[in-house]
Amino acid sequence: MAGPFKASFYLNSNDAEGWSENFYVSEADINTAATTAAGYIAPRMALSANNIHMVFGKVSDVTVKGDSLIVLPMSGNYPFVGTYTESPAGCFLEANTALLIELLAGATKKNRIFLRGLTLDVVTGRELLSPSGWASGFATWLTFIKTHFQVRKQVVPHTTPPTYTYTDADNAYFQRVTARKPGRPFGEPRGRKFSHRGA
Repeated sequence: MAGPFKASFYLNSNDAEGWSENFYVSEADINTAATTAAGYIAPRMALSANNIHMVFGKVSDVTVKGDSLIVLPMSGNYPFVGTYTESPAGCFLEANTALLIELLAGATKKNRIFLRGLTLDVVTGRELLSPSGWASGFATWLTFIKTHFQVRKQVVPHTTPPTYTYTDADNAYFQRVTARKPGRPFGEPRGRKFSHRGA
């Protein structure tokens, strides 16, 4: 069955911050989609130092409710470790510092991407410094996402359940440096905190 398929990548930092990065890909079948999505790993990890780990990646069929029936892990030896060499060493930024990237399909369809796992030589305050070694990897990453991934847009007027269109991306660009809180670390308990009260 042809896509769209959802590719999800899960990342953690050494100080226990976690987040996911999700994209949509159209291929003839889910195995081909997984091969395409796996090509994201190397250019993505080239933008983060060795304090960042990609701990898992998967591809699922968006037509299957809950993504629970057809899920295909991407091949590779997880975790993958960031390969960017920061200068000075060890100057890692918190994951709430992110680059806001827009993935575009035409003039009206766009998805926002928050690129985290940055270092102080790449971003200082709200300024993107783009040292030469990182900048070349960033250009490669932008080319990959606009070449292989799609833009998802909810159909208007809204439907219940919501329906979406998926369109091949034709551009991707950096918009600004921003602050946005990531999710909880993967593997942490979910739901309400448990509090025991005595009788």
